[in-house]
Amino acid sequence: YPYKPLNPTEDEIRTLAILPSADPESEIHYIFIHQSLKRIKAPYAAFSYVWGQSPTVNTVYIEDYRLSVQPNLFSALKSWRDKEDVVMVWADALCINQSDIPERNTQVALMAVIYRNAARVWMWLGEASDDSDLAFEFFEIILRGFHQLQNSTTGSQCDEAMSFLVDSKYDRYWRAFRLWIVQEVILATEAFTLCGSKGIMWRQLVLILEMLPTFPVDQVSTAAGQVIKHSQISYTTQVARLTDRRRQGEVLAIHEGLIFGRSRNATEPRDYLYGILSIVKPNNVKPDYSKSIIQVFVDSVCHSFEVDSSANVLMGCKRSRTSPP
Repeated sequence: YPYKPLNPTEDEIRTLAILPSADPESEIHYIFIHQSLKRIKAPYAAFSYVWGQSPTVNTVYIEDYRLSVQPNLFSALKSWRDKEDVVMVWADALCINQSDIPERNTQVALMAVIYRNAARVWMWLGEASDDSDLAFEFFEIILRGFHQLQNSTTGSQCDEAMSFLVDSKYDRYWRAFRLWIVQEVILATEAFTLCGSKGIMWRQLVLILEMLPTFPVDQVSTAAGQVIKHSQISYTTQVARLTDRRRQGEVLAIHEGLIFGRSRNATEPRDYLYGILSIVKPNNVKPDYSKSIIQVFVDSVCHSFEVDSSANVLMGCKRSRTSPP
C-alpha cells in the first residue's frame, strides 16, 4: 500500500476508519484518515495488543489494496466493526508505515500524545473462549459485592474463572506482550480490557485482583490463591501502581524504566529504551531506528551521565542471551 506522507509539523497521525458491515464474516474494509494531534476532529480508540508472529496471516482491504495482518489484530478489527457506523481506531501496525524509518522515528516520539488523546484504550486479549466468558461473568459478581459472590457462584465456577487469569488469554497478553503495552496502559485516560464481546474497565480488574487476598476462604476456591501468586498477575498490579504514581505527579528515572521493562518482550531491541521514553523523566533521547543497537544504548548512557551525573542507568542493563555465564 502506498502510504501518503504525514505532516510532522502538525503532529499528524493516521487513524483507521473501519467501514460498517451487517455480515460479521464479510471482508474488512477501511480507509485512513489523517488528523493532527493538535486538533482532534474524529475521536478514536487506541489499541493495545500482542502483535504476534504467526506464519498464518489474514487479509484486510484499504481502497483497492490488500494488506496482510496478524490474526490477533484481524480478530480485533473484526470484533470492533459495527453494523451501521464507522468506527475510528488507531493501531500501530497499520497506522504507522513500518517500512519508513523517519516516519517510525517521528510517530514513536508521539506515542505518549497518541495514547493520552485517545478517547479510550482497548486492551485486546483475543477472541472469546468458554473460560473467558465465565471469567468476565465472575468479575461482574465480585464487583456487585461479596454477598452476591457467596450466593451466585461455586468453587468449581471460581476455578474455571480463575483459570482464565493464569492459563489463558489474559496470561498470554502479559507474558508475550511487547514492552510498549506498559506505557500504553499507563498513559491511557480510560482503558478497557476486552476479550471477544466481554469487557471490564482496567481499573476494575486491578481492584478485583487486589481484593482476592481479602476473600474469606469459604467464599472462593483455592484457585484464587494460585492467581494471587502468579507472576503475571503481580505484574498487572505493578503496572497499576506505576499508573497511580504517574497520576500523582511522580515520574520514573530512566534507569527505573529500564529495570521495570527489561523482563518484558520486545521484537525490536531498541524498544527496550524507546518503549519507556514516554513514562520516564523528560530527556533528549530521540527515537532513531537508523542507529545501530549498540549506538542507541551508548548514546543513552552518555546522556544519562550528562543529565544525572550518575551511572544509575547501568542498573537497567540485562545480560544478553548470548553472553557467557
